[in-house]
Amino acid sequence: MDTNPDHDPAKIVHVPPGGGHSFWVFGDLDIIKTTAKDTGGEMTFVETVVPPRSGPPLHIHERESESIYVLDGEVRILANGLDYTIPTGGFTYMPKNSVHRFENTLETPSRILLIFLPSGIEGYFTELGVEKVEGVPSPGGKPDWDLLDRVAPKYGLDIVERQAPGDPS
Repeated sequence: MDTNPDHDPAKIVHVPPGGGHSFWVFGDLDIIKTTAKDTGGEMTFVETVVPPRSGPPLHIHERESESIYVLDGEVRILANGLDYTIPTGGFTYMPKNSVHRFENTLETPSRILLIFLPSGIEGYFTELGVEKVEGVPSPGGKPDWDLLDRVAPKYGLDIVERQAPGDPS
């Protein structure tokens, strides 16, 4: 009998294509694939569709690192004074306490994977977002700064700049 707790089949997480919980967050479609509950607190994994010329404001994660893998399209990264673009197949890792943001530089949506280690950030998406309902379009893309100011600190996020890419305000 195998008594290694790492071999427990109940700990395996499988998300089929199209699976996860989908939320519109300021125009992005965030599909949460894994949560703290799923992974024992180890990882949050999110597939995100980023509209053209869009992305989050400059921010800092005090609790987790963030990695981005581009499935389709390209995103510009500003992180700790660096400025670079990652195309389809590109990857970046930003440790916790990094000052960063990303922006879809194209005129078409980009699809990315966001990996957060450890998990826990998923509540940020669910509190800020509007659950996606099949056949109902995105409610829009402008940040609700008052809501962001209330929710971000609960998840260890510091919003450094009150302007998101593509936001003229």
